[in-house]
Amino acid sequence: MGNKIIVGQLVKRRARILGKIRTLEKEAEDLRVIADALGMSIKAFDPTYRVNAIKAVRTNSIRSVYFKNREGTRSVLDVMRDSGKPLSIEDIARECEQFAQDPITRSNRLKQIASVRTIVYKLQARGLVKEVGRDGGVQLWWLRQ
Repeated sequence: MGNKIIVGQLVKRRARILGKIRTLEKEAEDLRVIADALGMSIKAFDPTYRVNAIKAVRTNSIRSVYFKNREGTRSVLDVMRDSGKPLSIEDIARECEQFAQDPITRSNRLKQIASVRTIVYKLQARGLVKEVGRDGGVQLWWLRQ
C-alpha cells in the first residue's frame, strides 16, 4: 500500500516537472521568434550589421518578493526588537510573514528563509546583530546593545 502512494506522488511530481519543461521550452521558442524579428528589424535599418555578433547579456533575477522594496531589513530588525529573546533565522522568517508581499507557502518557504538569512548576515556585518549561541545546532541571533 505504501509503495503505491509513493509511486503515485513521484508520478505526479514527474508530470509537473515535464509540464514545466514544456512551458519553458515554449517560452524559449517564443523568445527566439522575437529575437529573430528584432534581428530582421536591425537589418532593415543597417543591412551591413552583423546580427549574429550580438552577444547575449545576463539578465538579473527578480529581487526578493518576500518584502516590499527595501523593507526586509526593517522588518527583520522590528521582529528582533519585539521578541525580547534570541531568535533563530527560521523564527525570524516565521514572524516576518506578516510583512511579505506574497503569501508564504510550503513551496517558497526555503527561499523566504534564505532571504532572511541574507539580511541577518548583512546586519551582522554592519554590527547590528550578533550570534549569541546555538540551540541544538541552530544559530540564535540577538540585537547588539
